Order: sequence, then structure tokens, then C-alpha cells
Amino acid sequence: MRKTTALILSLLAVLNLCWFPAGAADNQAFLGGVSQEEEGQLDLICGIGQEEGDRESFQVLLGSRPVPVIWASTVEEKKLPKTIYCLVDISGSMKGRMEQTKEVLRTISAGLNEEDRLIIGRMGNQITDTGFLTAETAGEEIEKLRYTGEDTDLYTGLIHGLKFLQQQPEVQAVRALVVISDGADDQGAGSTWREAYDAVEKADIPVYTVAPVLSRADYEQAKELGSFARNSAGGVHFPKSDEKGSAPASMTGEEMGGEILRLLGSTFVVRADLTEAVPQDRDTYTISVIFKSQDGKVYEDSKELPEKDIRLPQRETEEETTSEDETDSRQEPESQPVQEPDRRSGGSLAGIATGAVVLAAAAVLAVRKKKQKEAERLRLEEEKRQEEERQQEEGRLRQAELEQQERRRREKEEALKRQQEAAYNALPRLSVRMTAVGVRDKTCVIKLVEGIEMTVGRNSKAKIILDSQDTRLSGVHFIMFWDGHSVYVWDGGSKNGTAVNGVVVDHLGRVAVRPGDSLRAGSYEYRLYWED
Repeated sequence: MRKTTALILSLLAVLNLCWFPAGAADNQAFLGGVSQEEEGQLDLICGIGQEEGDRESFQVLLGSRPVPVIWASTVEEKKLPKTIYCLVDISGSMKGRMEQTKEVLRTISAGLNEEDRLIIGRMGNQITDTGFLTAETAGEEIEKLRYTGEDTDLYTGLIHGLKFLQQQPEVQAVRALVVISDGADDQGAGSTWREAYDAVEKADIPVYTVAPVLSRADYEQAKELGSFARNSAGGVHFPKSDEKGSAPASMTGEEMGGEILRLLGSTFVVRADLTEAVPQDRDTYTISVIFKSQDGKVYEDSKELPEKDIRLPQRETEEETTSEDETDSRQEPESQPVQEPDRRSGGSLAGIATGAVVLAAAAVLAVRKKKQKEAERLRLEEEKRQEEERQQEEGRLRQAELEQQERRRREKEEALKRQQEAAYNALPRLSVRMTAVGVRDKTCVIKLVEGIEMTVGRNSKAKIILDSQDTRLSGVHFIMFWDGHSVYVWDGGSKNGTAVNGVVVDHLGRVAVRPGDSLRAGSYEYRLYWED
């Protein structure tokens, strides 16, 4: 009866899955946190914020066996508390971008519920956290944010934010990392892009990346920043692309912050019923989730969980029941009343024969049980071997797919880099000669490219090194720009300031200069020469 019932349930499960296409299109990972508040019930966080659905839209499998879905709802509908870590780039390259950055943060802060928590991580030469903030306490921290002349350790910052969300006990189950940066990793001495990329993939945390875009060049640079969002469980990059996918869509900081809140609030939480799940003789369980949207698009994702993290209800196994039944049947002959031996001739022989039959029956049952156990052991070993081979094959295919994706990404980046270099080399140029006044043989030639800002300073932070020995020069001291007609100069946040024709221009923004003008930077005053 048990075997018949199991067969019927298996057939029903197969029929119930029939509406899913066998080969769903590739899609971004979406399966995030997994928690179990009660034995036999599993909560799955699914970052499919751009779709609508209900319980019927989901299928959940434990290993290869489907398990019932009790309910499916969204974070907003359930009013689940969430933790958002905002990693903010405050380096010198964020000049002109901080107001849009603050707009994003203000919008996120204003949309927090009472039990939600916000953390702001400031990312420069070092990474510092504000600790847990509420909507009331976040405003002051947001207004304190200022860009500095520091470098950015972007990849280390990403890993730091993920570890904070994974390790801090006060972090809620619904969590997200928001990274606001122009996408440049200036230091180059911290973590690598690959280390950060792998950390994002393993974290099961949605990463929303926001790039305040001032120009087309910013948009191209920010594409690498967006790779972290696309590799995370349900993350999105902002600003989104236009319809052609070749330029950024027009989005304000308020719109980007609001979209992040909407996506996080529409994240699905799915509760699965494990009361009928069958324990596996393995160290890990594979949890798979399949979602079918209203327009027929299918999303699939899965993850491995340690066996200790899955608590299944204690159930009587078929083998134990069979064993008890066989024991009962084996004991039945002993429970029958013992007949008095026939006192007539031959009675003792009949008793001996009866005992022999009982012993023979017991021996047959024992042999049968031993064979059944051996067959069951062999069957389980074969299933385990097949499952290991299947997982190894899936691992090989997955690795090959990742290598192919990485190869395509590198090829695309190299092609884009070649296009950018060709476009850059084709731009008009102007050579500006800077000669130190009153100093012999102290001249520097700055080759300006039309439309490109050229940073000038003391070390490799600047594109042009004016004088590496001049300690009064800052790393990036001033910026020079040629628009094809005029040359402009402005201070780059230097410590000792920049002067044109004797006038300090630190707070004047761009100042037009002409051949013969003087420019003081560091310890020297330079005369500017070029041909119009």
C-alpha cells in the first residue's frame, strides 16, 4: 500500500510540473537567503522584483522531488524588516556627483519602515561604517557626505559590505547592498575584480549598483560596475540603458532610489512544506525554485545547503515498517498455543516435525530479509553514485559556461577598448608648453585632447606629472581642458591652491587662459605658450 501511494504521488508531481518548459531561457540568479523558523517549513527569498506572481507561479524541489508551496508573497505585503548597506564612493573622482548620490540616499532613507535598518559605508582610502541607522537618524549622516581627494578601493569595499550583511547578527533576512560609485578602482593594491565578482556570486545578496553619470565616458566606465549587480541574486544596475542599450536612460537620483526600494519590496518570499520530504543520505541538499511569470517567461535557480541547515520531520521509514511486519509474522507461530503431544503412538514424531517446520520458516524469512537489505543497500549506493556523477557533470558544464561567459566578456571589453582607443587617437590635439618663470630649463609640455579633461599634479594620481620633486604640489593639483577653441584651467582640490595671473581660482570653477598667461601651481609660476 505504501509503495502504491508513493507511486501515485510521484506521478501527480510529474503532471503538476508539466506546464514548465523543459528548456527555460538563461536568466540571472535570483535565489537569495534561505531560513527555517519551524521544522518542516522552509522560507526562500527570491529576487524577481520585476515580475508579478502568486503561489501557483512557483515550484520548489528538494533534490529531484517536488515539495508543496504553502504560500508566496512579497516583502512589502508581509511587511518584513530589511537591512540596506549603502556603500558610497567619496573619492576625488566623485566631484560633481555627490548631490545625485545624496538624492539616492535620501529617497531610500525616506522609504524605510520602522523596523528597517540602513548602514552607510564611506569608501575612500579606508572604509568606515556609520552603524545601524533609522529613517530619523540617517538624514544627518547623509548631509555630512563630502567628496575628498582620496583614492577608491572599490573591490575591497564590495567585499566589506557583503561580509557586514553576512556576519552582523542584527542584519535581517531581507538584505541588500547598494553601491554608489563612478566605477573606478583607483588604488589597485587591494582586492581584485575577480575576488569581488566571486564574492558577489557566493553571497546570495542582491547588489544594486548606481553610477552618477555626467558624460558618455562615465556611462562606459560604469558598465564594469554593473557587472556586479548582474552577477548577484536579483540585483540591478542604474541608470538603466535607453531603448537601444547604447546610452544611459535619463534618471534622477530620486528615481533610482525609488526603483531600488520598489524592487526590494517586491522581492518574493516563498514558504515550502517539507513535512513529506524524504531524508537523503548526503552532506548537502539541493534546493531548486522555478518561477513562471504571467507572460510565460520562466526563471530557474538552485543552491546547495548543508544537511545540518535542513530540519526534516521525523518519519517512519518503509524499511522499518517492513522489518516490524516481518518480525510480527516471524513471531506468529510462537504465539500459537502449544499442542499437547499425541499420547498415542507417533505423537512425539508429529511434535518434532512441527518444530522443524517453524525453524525452517524462520530461516527462510531471515534469508529473505538479508537479501532485501542487501538489495536496498546496493540500490542506495547506485543512486548516490548516479547523483554524484550528475552533479559532477553539472559542475563541469557550469564551469565551461562560466569560462565561456568570461571569455566573451573579455573579448567584448577588448573590442570596446580598441574602439575607444581608436576614437581617442582620432581626436584633435593641442600642445601647451609650461615654462617656469625665472628657472632655467624647467619646461613641461602638456598634450591636450579635444574634449578630454587632463589632470596635472605631482604623482601617478594625475595623468600628467608636472614635478615629482615639488612637495607643494598635490597628487592632482589642477585640471586643464581644451574644447577645440579655448583652454581652461581649474583647481583639482589641491592643498596649496592654484592661481592664474596672480589670482587664486580655487573657488572660481573653470577659468579661460590665453598664450602668455601665468599659472602658479606648487613652488613655481609657469608661463603658458601654444599656437591658436
